Amino acid sequence: MAWWCGLGMVLAGSLRADLAGPAWRARALLGPGHWSQVVRIERARTAFVPERVHYALIFELENRLWYYAGDEGTQSLSLQSGRLEQDKADLEPLLRAVVPGLRRYSVQASGEPVPVEPGPRESLPQGCFIACVAFLQSLVADGRPPDAARLVAYYGAPSVGSRGHTVLYFEREGSRYYYDPQGGPTPVPIPDWLADDALTIARFSAPGAGHAPPKRAVFLALQVPSSLRGEWPERDRMAGGPPPRAGAGISGG
Repeated sequence: MAWWCGLGMVLAGSLRADLAGPAWRARALLGPGHWSQVVRIERARTAFVPERVHYALIFELENRLWYYAGDEGTQSLSLQSGRLEQDKADLEPLLRAVVPGLRRYSVQASGEPVPVEPGPRESLPQGCFIACVAFLQSLVADGRPPDAARLVAYYGAPSVGSRGHTVLYFEREGSRYYYDPQGGPTPVPIPDWLADDALTIARFSAPGAGHAPPKRAVFLALQVPSSLRGEWPERDRMAGGPPPRAGAGISGG
């Protein structure tokens, strides 16, 4: 029977790696410059949904907490602005607002995850929001920071059931660009004649296949870090190589 128990442990570890992997990869992509915690979440069994365990990443960005799960994408976790430290100290009411049937949660220690295979930013499931933030950081770490940057989050018509999507919009030396994690490693120039509003840029950058045309869009301003050199040891390993050269649900990827 010993071999059977050993096999069970291997299978359990493999399943846990599959469940927790996206959250840990997202944490590595964001890097040490952002406060973040991986949490294990248990949901209550209902008549329609069996008891379910999954992992999510809670992270800080622009003075708010955000929630990412590989099967759900990214959404705002903070309910009010100006409460960042209070939110960090008491996650439960915030989680109950976004996780139906929450039974309990636990913060996972950094040494707990099963090792995650490296992969490109584009492969993070439902991870367009985090991939855009990671790309901005890669520009800074590579010595090519933009002058300004914003996330453009957009949604299709509710009746279509399209999940949201996020691209990075940034400016450098008088020119504008957008970066779409699903569109390849190279940012795309935005024509000068295109209006500088979220919905117009969303319609210009929309990936098309698999996404409904944008009907609503918002900007989220990002502070461009002054420097990340020597502070991001996990970046290249987890993002699959050096950064490419450049030319509140929010996102489903």
